[in-house]
Amino acid sequence: MMQMFEDVKKIPGAISMTESVGIYRTVIGSLQGDPHGVAVDLGSNAGKSSIVGAKALADVGFKGRFFMVDLAYDLMNPEWKHTTQGDADLMPWGYLREPNAKATIKKRVEKYYPHVVLAGLSSIQFLSQAKGPVSYAFIDSDDHQVELVHQEVRMLEHLVSPGGLVFFHDFRNQYIGPAKAYEYLISTGKYEAIEIDWKSAIEYAKENKLEDGNDSWHMPGVDFPIFVGCVRRKQ
Repeated sequence: MMQMFEDVKKIPGAISMTESVGIYRTVIGSLQGDPHGVAVDLGSNAGKSSIVGAKALADVGFKGRFFMVDLAYDLMNPEWKHTTQGDADLMPWGYLREPNAKATIKKRVEKYYPHVVLAGLSSIQFLSQAKGPVSYAFIDSDDHQVELVHQEVRMLEHLVSPGGLVFFHDFRNQYIGPAKAYEYLISTGKYEAIEIDWKSAIEYAKENKLEDGNDSWHMPGVDFPIFVGCVRRKQ
């Protein structure tokens, strides 16, 4: 597991290593979804969060496809006009314009899980054609606009298999969209809150100095960011 965390640290992205520990352990301890369903990382970017989810799913014997969904994989997609940037040319992630960028991203995740598919789509484009059952979802799209995240969970809620997990990044920090979407899913009566053991995650991150050298722009000034929420569809 430490090799996986060392690989994650090298990848640009907003997820903290403490969050990575929490996500990994929660999947290991709480996932009860269809092992032959699909996994979805919405807003996967360079694959930082994807590696964590992929490794955890592999370790629990998951067999389905792992979809990494991000408009950055298709700079010609007209959906760019609906994003915060408004135009792919204004995208700040220069490394995604490098030759073979998509192949590099896919390969780094395939190191931990073989059934990886990159989709150059917006989250809404992807979910509008998704069939399910979804056993794992990580939501981290665009700028976490309230309307966007709510639309994502409204489209996703019926696709998640009983026992499947839905994670929200940037949960209960400066963004309000993820927390509102989390609360909506619980209000349907079909989902239950899953408490992530942040105390032990922080202790593990401290003991192993995981945040040292983490290539992340996530919450400057916070030593051990823990802005992830999780719900599970009831059986």
